[in-house]
Amino acid sequence: MSAILHRQTELSEQLLLLYELGYSDPYMHHFSGTFNFKSHPDLLDDSDLPLLDIIAVCLTSGRPGDVVAVAFDKCEGICLVLAKHGPVLPEDETATNAFFSQVKAASSWMDLLPFLFSHSKANIEKQLLRLSQITIDLFSDLQLEIATYLDKSMEDEFPKSKAWRRFLYEDRQLTIKCILEDILHICRDESSAFNAQTNKASYTEYARVFGAAYTLLHSRFLDMLTGVSNHNIRLKLRAEKLKRRLGKVCQYSRLNKLIKQMKRFPDIPFRWLRDDLKGTGEGVFEICGEPTEAIERVLNIKLSPEQIEKITREFPRLLDDWAQYRSFNTCAHIKNSPLVGHQVIVDDEWLPWEVV
Repeated sequence: MSAILHRQTELSEQLLLLYELGYSDPYMHHFSGTFNFKSHPDLLDDSDLPLLDIIAVCLTSGRPGDVVAVAFDKCEGICLVLAKHGPVLPEDETATNAFFSQVKAASSWMDLLPFLFSHSKANIEKQLLRLSQITIDLFSDLQLEIATYLDKSMEDEFPKSKAWRRFLYEDRQLTIKCILEDILHICRDESSAFNAQTNKASYTEYARVFGAAYTLLHSRFLDMLTGVSNHNIRLKLRAEKLKRRLGKVCQYSRLNKLIKQMKRFPDIPFRWLRDDLKGTGEGVFEICGEPTEAIERVLNIKLSPEQIEKITREFPRLLDDWAQYRSFNTCAHIKNSPLVGHQVIVDDEWLPWEVV
């Protein structure tokens, strides 16, 4: 167990380094030879992963510590297996039954808004607030980019957004640059104070913000900012962060695929895992005192004072963030897999990832 925990500490240091140095972005697959399902949408289309992911997203409330994982158990028939970070409560069973009942009755993912605004209210509001924050951070830079942007046709720039543009502008004819400016203002201003309420006015307000996020996420403009042709690395990394935040807001549209699948298979059973794990080495641990120690250990070199100075200059928040996240809790979870059965997974509770 001590060897496992030592390795866990080293892994935690390396994960935090990757995060702080900007290499935790799923859209950066072109810089790495590592296989990533998100960089192969053709494979995702034929897999269970998008369905399982959106189920987990919808059943996660967004309250602190509430994280849900979902898998298919195909050993004897098909059963949906759910697990969460913490004890399974009666309200979890109630929410799961309500969710699948509403999915079966829905014709569009928007029909699930009453459930989402009730069960996942904290999550949705947090996602929109984070979208507002990153838009504020990028606002001036994006305005400068829009001013010099060489756009093409409306359909090339904004694919799959005709319905939202008609909803927002009716028959008014606007330029692409005007629409991009409007989108920035909506993402910055209307996302920050959104209050998810189960009423028509709130649903309409959400549709307006969602449409802006979806349009920007799939725009040629954002592709340009996050593409290999953008040599402004600092802007590129921040634009990739914006893309992640937009993806979080837009992920609920993937419910349409789940709705379609449940029309074909409406009676798939589910069960919550209630395994009680004891003596598995949970506890509070600390990573090394300085990030440079972790870098030296990974590279197996001794950094020079000049190299250390360059690192701290390029990543000014590294030292403060490292101090903030030095302590972490390991927590054992059960993971169910049709290939390997049950596994014990050790999570780092301090890591600043956006879980859902």
